[in-house]
Amino acid sequence: MLRGVVLDRHRDKWLTGMEPPWRQMRHFRNRALLFSVVVAAMYVAGAGLLAVAAWHHDIGLGTVAVMLPMLPSTMQVGGVSAADVTLESMLASVPDLDELVTRLRAPATGSGAGSAADRPARGIRFEAVGYRYPGGGRSVYQGLDLELTAGRSLALVGGNGAGKTTLVTLLARLREPVAGRITVDGIDLRDLDARSWQRQVAVVNRTSAATR
Repeated sequence: MLRGVVLDRHRDKWLTGMEPPWRQMRHFRNRALLFSVVVAAMYVAGAGLLAVAAWHHDIGLGTVAVMLPMLPSTMQVGGVSAADVTLESMLASVPDLDELVTRLRAPATGSGAGSAADRPARGIRFEAVGYRYPGGGRSVYQGLDLELTAGRSLALVGGNGAGKTTLVTLLARLREPVAGRITVDGIDLRDLDARSWQRQVAVVNRTSAATR
């Protein structure tokens, strides 16, 4: 019975998530169909003009024999295929990829010189931590207090947009809090070498429809 519930919820969420791209593809299909109708009408008009010109002996049969096969070839000019749409989608992500690479290569702000080797020995604390994405309208976290004890596990469960990924990136120091601080064994995380600390952090993201 649980299997059926999980499969039903997975199907519902998958269909909901796929609706935007499907809607976009339907829009593209309708535009492509309209474009095809216009091109076909132009082809028929061109063939008709050749037929009229040949009927009135304005052009010879040799010209007609050459021009008619050329008309289908010209229909491909300006055409849009599924490969073109795929390429456009791939190129659209290039600016985001460049920004991510630049951010990963840039040194973290306020990097300290302390080594993070063998830490945490006691635990990690979020002390009144606040974070808001640049240009964001609301804070993801405001006054967050959280203690992570070394040697123990803590599960983060929540829907999309609840702030799970943001918390992990703050912990990994891929982002800096806009308020409060994060301490490791009582030491401000900004006083530790950023790269040394990041070598101590590993992230595993697991998504399950049964836990949503």
